[in-house]
Amino acid sequence: MKKYIASILILCLLLQFTGCYSMQKVTKDEFLQASDYPELLVMTKKNEITFRQGDYTVRNDTIYGQGTSKTINNIEEPFDSTLGLTDVEEIQIEEFNVGNTIVLASVTIIIVVGFLTLAITSTWSLNFK
Repeated sequence: MKKYIASILILCLLLQFTGCYSMQKVTKDEFLQASDYPELLVMTKKNEITFRQGDYTVRNDTIYGQGTSKTINNIEEPFDSTLGLTDVEEIQIEEFNVGNTIVLASVTIIIVVGFLTLAITSTWSLNFK
C-alpha cells in the first residue's frame, strides 16, 4: 500500500513541477496592452533580460526595471536600467496555459484512480483467498 501512495504522490509532484504556466512569445503591441506579467523575458541583439512581476514598469515605449541580464556568453549580471522597445527583438511572457493544465490534471487523475482501483481489487482478492 505504501508503494501506491508513493506513486500517487510522485504523480502529484510531477503535476506541480510541470505547472500551469509557460512562456509565450508576444508582439510589442500585445505586450503594451497588458504589461503586467508574472515573468517577462526581453531579448535584444546583445542579451536576454528577465524581469519578475512588480520589478518593471512600461512608460512611453520604454521598460524601466530591475532584473537579470544574460549575455551571449551566458554571463549573468544584475540589470537595473531602462530598455527602449526599439532595441527589443523578441518578448516572451509567462502566461497561464489552460489546455496543458487540463491535460496534465486529467492524466494524473486517471492514473491515481487506476492505482487506487488496483490497490483495492488486490486487497479484496487477498481477503477472499
